[in-house]
Amino acid sequence: AIVNDWRATVSKLNLCSRLTDAEMWLLSARCRKLRTLRLVPPAVFDDEERAVYTLSSFAMTTLGLGCRGLTSLELPYHMRMTESDLALFLGELSSLRRLKISHYEDEVPELMDGSFLRVLGRSCPMLEELDLFREGVCPGIGNNSAAFAALSIGCPHLRVLYAEYSDVTSASLCALVRNSQQQIRELHLSHAHLDDTAVFAVATHCSNLELLDISCAVLRSGRVSDATITSLARHCPQLRKLDLFSACDSITDDSVLELTNHCRRLEHLCLAHAVN
Repeated sequence: AIVNDWRATVSKLNLCSRLTDAEMWLLSARCRKLRTLRLVPPAVFDDEERAVYTLSSFAMTTLGLGCRGLTSLELPYHMRMTESDLALFLGELSSLRRLKISHYEDEVPELMDGSFLRVLGRSCPMLEELDLFREGVCPGIGNNSAAFAALSIGCPHLRVLYAEYSDVTSASLCALVRNSQQQIRELHLSHAHLDDTAVFAVATHCSNLELLDISCAVLRSGRVSDATITSLARHCPQLRKLDLFSACDSITDDSVLELTNHCRRLEHLCLAHAVN
């Protein structure tokens, strides 16, 4: 009913992801002007429903072919797609600027591996915001520095990355920021597995950084050091928010003074559990 009544004008849809392939085909065929689509995971989704409503490669490819003007897309993780299917789907979405993959804490997205990032880098050069981990743990994608480098090179406009509760490694983060051409503005890395070297790389390669959240990050080589905070202060003068909750117990007043002297736009600074 929605696509039949509004097919000429609809540009934004928020839908539950309980859609069949036929419904996805109808959506893509009738809503050619669609720019924003959110397919939100349902609150309750049992195994029987999963078998019926898991989106197939046909449905997703049809969406790409029919709605090539999409700029913002939120998808549920339950998609039956191979790497070639994914390339065909994303290859039609060259205007995509925001992508979010939604999932639950106790579920592992099947597509979340290095191939996903490589395909994304080849297909979506206008991508500005990528959100893969915000709603749960997403193992399997983080320990792939080559894929993160390909993403950064292929998506030169990437400014915002949500990698919370992820297994993104320090090597992967370093590969991302070193190839980002100083474009990164926000890094949401709460509860990620990093080390001081990765945060230092962010400081030296993200001069336009405005937000860095490494709260509760699992720092493999101890906490963030004074030298790294000083580097952040001197290289990232645009910082508005810095969250070091439970990740800064070794820093001293010296690095905090560096932040106040160099980051004049700083609005939010969390140093909880800093003992020095």
